[in-house]
Amino acid sequence: MNAFLKTMWPRRQPRRCSCLLAIAILLFSLYPVSAANQVVTDPGDNGGGNQLRAKINAAQSSGGGTITFSIGTVTIVLANGVLPTITTNVTVDGGGKVTISGANTSSILAVNSGATLTLNNLTITKALNAGSNGGAIQNFGTLNINNCMFTENQTSAAFSGGAILSLGPLNITNSEFASNRAGNGGALYPRFAPAVTTITGCNFHDNSTTNTTNGWGGVMLIWDGAQVTVQNSQFTNNTANSGSFSSSTIDRGGAVYVTFNSSLTVGNSQFAGNSAFFGGALYVDPGGSLTLTGSDLHDNSIGVFDGTQGGGAIYNAGNLLVDTDQLHDNHADGAGGAIDNIGSGSLIVRNTVLRRNQADGGGAIENDGNATVQTSTLADNIAMLYGGAIDAADRTDTTKALTVTASTLSGNNAALHGGAIESEMQLTLINVTINGNSGPEAIDHYDRPITLTNATIAQNTGTGLSLHGSAALLLRNTLLAFNAGGNCSGTITSNGFNLSDDTTCGLTNTGDHQGPTFNPLLGPLQNNGGLTQTQLPQAGSPAIDAGTGSGAPARDQRGYLRAGAAPDIGAAEFGGTIPVSLANISTRGFVGIGDNVMIGGFVVTGNGNKLVLLRAI
Repeated sequence: MNAFLKTMWPRRQPRRCSCLLAIAILLFSLYPVSAANQVVTDPGDNGGGNQLRAKINAAQSSGGGTITFSIGTVTIVLANGVLPTITTNVTVDGGGKVTISGANTSSILAVNSGATLTLNNLTITKALNAGSNGGAIQNFGTLNINNCMFTENQTSAAFSGGAILSLGPLNITNSEFASNRAGNGGALYPRFAPAVTTITGCNFHDNSTTNTTNGWGGVMLIWDGAQVTVQNSQFTNNTANSGSFSSSTIDRGGAVYVTFNSSLTVGNSQFAGNSAFFGGALYVDPGGSLTLTGSDLHDNSIGVFDGTQGGGAIYNAGNLLVDTDQLHDNHADGAGGAIDNIGSGSLIVRNTVLRRNQADGGGAIENDGNATVQTSTLADNIAMLYGGAIDAADRTDTTKALTVTASTLSGNNAALHGGAIESEMQLTLINVTINGNSGPEAIDHYDRPITLTNATIAQNTGTGLSLHGSAALLLRNTLLAFNAGGNCSGTITSNGFNLSDDTTCGLTNTGDHQGPTFNPLLGPLQNNGGLTQTQLPQAGSPAIDAGTGSGAPARDQRGYLRAGAAPDIGAAEFGGTIPVSLANISTRGFVGIGDNVMIGGFVVTGNGNKLVLLRAI
C-alpha cells in the first residue's frame, strides 16, 4: 500500500501544489473578484450590519458596487455623522423611495480623488456642514447625480455650497435642488478647473445665500476656473439677499455668480423670479464668461439702489453672449432692467427679444463697456430716467462703443432723455428701425462720434435725433419722418442721400431730400420678413432707389438683397429679395418600389417666406 501511495503521490508533488497556489494568487491579484452589490434592509444608523453605513463599507471592501434598498419608503436619519468616505466606484440607488437626512447636524458623504460616486433616485435633506464647504457632499473625485432631490441642506455663513462642493467632475441630470443655503453658492460650489460640471434637465428653486459680507450666487458660485454647462433647466425664486445693503461686494447673482477664469454656458433654460443687489439672476466677474442660448429670463429683479447696483437679469463685467433668448419683465432699481454691462464688460446680443424691462437708466440695457446688438428687438422697455431701451455712457474712455445692426427699437419710453437710446459713447446704427418710442428724443447723443447708415427713425413722440456738444455725425441713407418733436435738433452734418419730411435736419448735401413734399410713404411697423419688424416704403416712395451704394450694406435690415438702381433710403428695401440657393435638385432614373424607390430632394436656405414651384412628369 505504501509503495502504491508513493507511486501515486511522489515526494515532489507538494512542490507542484505550491506552484499551483502561487499561480492562483497571482491570477487573483491580476484579476480581482467582481465588485459585490449590496442591499440595505435596515433603515437605522446604529451600527447594524444591514444598514447603509455597513453596506457602503462592504461594497468598497469588494472593490465597489451598487447599493440598493429593500426597506420601503423611508428616511434614514444619520445618527452617527457623515457616512464612510467613497474611495472606489460606488452607486447608491434609492429607487425613488429613500431619503437620507443629516438631521441638521451632519453632512452626508465625501468622495475621494480617483473615486466615483453615482446617486440615483435619492433624496438628500437637512445636511449641515458647519465647519467647511459642501453642506451635504464634498466631491474630490467624480460625482454623478440622476433623478435626485437635494433640499434644506446648508453650510454655516462662512462657507459655500449648501448642497455640494465639487473639486472634480460633477454631472447632474433630472434633479431638483430646493431651499438649500450657504454663505455663497446656496446649492452648488464648483471650484477650480477640474470641477467640470454638466447640468441637464434640473430645477433649482428657493435657494439662497447667508453671508452678510458677500453673499454670491443664490444657487451656484462658480469659482476660479470651473467650467459649467447647463441645458434644459430652471432657476426660479433664488436669492443672493443675505442682509441689509452695506457694501458694494454684497449679494451678487441671484441664481449664479461666475468668477474670474470661470465660464457658464446655458442653453434652453429659464431664469425667473431671482433677485440680488447686483445681477438679479446672473453675475459675471471680470475675466469670467457667460453664454446664453435659447433661454428665457423674466421677472428677475434688483431691489436696492445706491447708485452702483444694476442688471435686473444680468450684471456683466466679463464676456457675455446673449443669443436667441427672451429677456422680459425684469426690473432694476438702478441700471439695466435686463442687462447691466459695466466698463470692463464685453457684450454681444443677437437674435434676441428684450421686452417690458424696467430700470432707472437703460430700460433694457445699461452699457458702460463695449456692446454690440444684432438682429434683435428691444420693445416696450421703460427707463425712469435715461435710455428707454439702451443707456450707453462712458465719459472717461473715448474708445468705448455701442453698435446696433439689423435691429428694431420700438415702443420704449424714457422720462427724461432718450426714449430709445441715450448715448455718451461712440454710437453706430446700421439697418436699424427706431419707431414709436416716447421721450423728449428718440436718440439723445453727446460728444462722441455717431454713425447712422440706412436707419429709419419714424413716428416717435419727441425729436427723432438730438445731438449735443462736439458729436461728429456720419449720416447716410437714413430716413427721418413723422417724429412729433421734429426730426432733428442740434448740429446735423449730412453725408448725403438722406430723407427728412421736415427741414429740422438741414439736409443739403448730394442726394438729400427734405421738406413736407418728401413723404416717405412708410408702411406700418410689422413683420415684413426677417427676424425683426420693419417699416417698408410703399410704391411711389421718394426713398426708393434714392440712396447711395457707397458704404451701404449689401442687405437690408431683414437680410434681403438690395433691389433697383440704387439702395433705398432707410432700413428696409422695397422690392428686396431674400437670398435663395437650390442644390442637388436634378436627377434622372427609373423609379421602383422597396429598395429601388427613388427619392429626390432640394435645399432652400435663408429666412422668411418662400415660394416653391414643383413639377413632376
